Amino acid sequence: IEEAFNAMDKVLRIAQGQSLYHHNHATLLCSFPEIAATHYRIKPQQVIRKAIAELDLAIQLEPKNFEFVADRAEAFLDLKPFPYQNALTAWSDALKLATKQNERDWAYLQCAIAHYKANRWKNVSRSLNKMSGDFHQTLSGQLRKAAENKSHTETPKP
Repeated sequence: IEEAFNAMDKVLRIAQGQSLYHHNHATLLCSFPEIAATHYRIKPQQVIRKAIAELDLAIQLEPKNFEFVADRAEAFLDLKPFPYQNALTAWSDALKLATKQNERDWAYLQCAIAHYKANRWKNVSRSLNKMSGDFHQTLSGQLRKAAENKSHTETPKP
């Protein structure tokens, strides 16, 4: 993994204008945050922010790439404290670029996950209800059930 980080550092110095390299670097950062933190001598949360910055660069170079925008939105799920509104905005941006039903369903599912992480139980179902394809049904079913269980066991906050 350390060799992969060294290779990514080198390729980004050589070919800064290649969106795919920035995306791949962000993927590597998010996949191995502890190793990345050691490699770059930063905290794990800074690794996620570094990945988001790399995805921002990739998106600047290729603004209509759903995968780049979706991966950026997904990275927000790993930040602590969880930036709920930023995550929803990022998934809204991804949804605007979605051209296939599985992409739209993925964005709705991830919005539901954001609502779940923010303890917004009713919003989980609202997002899941927007899914219309056969994609991700197992995950959406599990998430719906978990949110329903949480909403029945937690006392509403004033």
